Amino acid sequence: MFGLSTKASALPKDSVSIEKLIREEIDRDSKYFEFAKQQIEADRKFYTHLYKYAGGFLVFMVAAAGYFQFSSVNQMRSDMKAAVEAALADVRVEVKNRIDREFRSENITNLVEKVARERTEKELSEIIRSETSARVASGLKAQESEIRGLVEGRTKKLVDELEPTIKEIISEQTDERVKVALTETNASLASMNGTISEAKVSLGKILAIVNLTELITDAQNDDRRAFDELRKIGNDQNNPLAKKADTAWRSLSTSFSTALQLGFNVPWLPGVDPSKLSLWAFELAYNDAAEQTTRIGILQYMWNRSDIPKVQKLDLLLKIARHDLSLKTVAYALVTFEMATSANTPIFDVDYAENWWERHRQEFVDK
Repeated sequence: MFGLSTKASALPKDSVSIEKLIREEIDRDSKYFEFAKQQIEADRKFYTHLYKYAGGFLVFMVAAAGYFQFSSVNQMRSDMKAAVEAALADVRVEVKNRIDREFRSENITNLVEKVARERTEKELSEIIRSETSARVASGLKAQESEIRGLVEGRTKKLVDELEPTIKEIISEQTDERVKVALTETNASLASMNGTISEAKVSLGKILAIVNLTELITDAQNDDRRAFDELRKIGNDQNNPLAKKADTAWRSLSTSFSTALQLGFNVPWLPGVDPSKLSLWAFELAYNDAAEQTTRIGILQYMWNRSDIPKVQKLDLLLKIARHDLSLKTVAYALVTFEMATSANTPIFDVDYAENWWERHRQEFVDK
């Protein structure tokens, strides 16, 4: 490797001497580089000449091989051409001999006879077929009406002979099909009837449940008719909804009998003094009142009138319990009747109250 000298003993101590020494070392390195460059250039020229010589030699060898190959191919083509020409000469001779043999007189005669015979037979067949068809057609046309009548007569005869059998077969098949159809129809109708019956039963149950629900709702809204209908259904042991109806009726009875409201104010007409009204006037005012609360207020005021005989007031209460359409009013009338008589009347049992009153009314005449 090129570089500065490393001998410490030879280094001068002044700057001029050091600079001189450095320049000498740089000059020496430059000479080494120049020498290496010249050496590389000489090697490059040598290899260039060598490449040219090798390329020329290779081209020469390829040209020589091509020449010898071309010579071999030409020789092969010449040999093949000679062989083909010899084979064609042999073929020409053989063809000429075959033609001579085929065109000898006896061969030509046989060939002509064969062709003539085949053409003659073909033409005769066509002529015979055509002539036969023409004659048959002519004969058929001449006897067309006769043949048609004969065919129609035979056909009619056969149809007449077969008609009873045909009718019998058709009748049997028709009857059988009708029977099958009727059987299937009856089965379908039976199935439909069963389905309809089941639907009717289901619909009846649904309607009964709906009706019961409506009755309960109406009774809850102070409807006396709905309340009595619930009791009727509950007493019918054959009704599948009897138990539900009876439960609803008892629940409503307890509810209305324990939820009585008292102290209603009555809007008396101007000039009317209720303290002087007779029992008949109270009943008239009661019937004219539109509001249920007003009617209960009239009964309360009438019951508190001590100048009206008690037996007459009880008669009016039972009458109202029998005919009024408001459950709240009926409940007030029966509860008041029970408190005044101690008759042990079951809840909303007007029949029991009337029977009891018929037996004990006389006991309250003087009270």
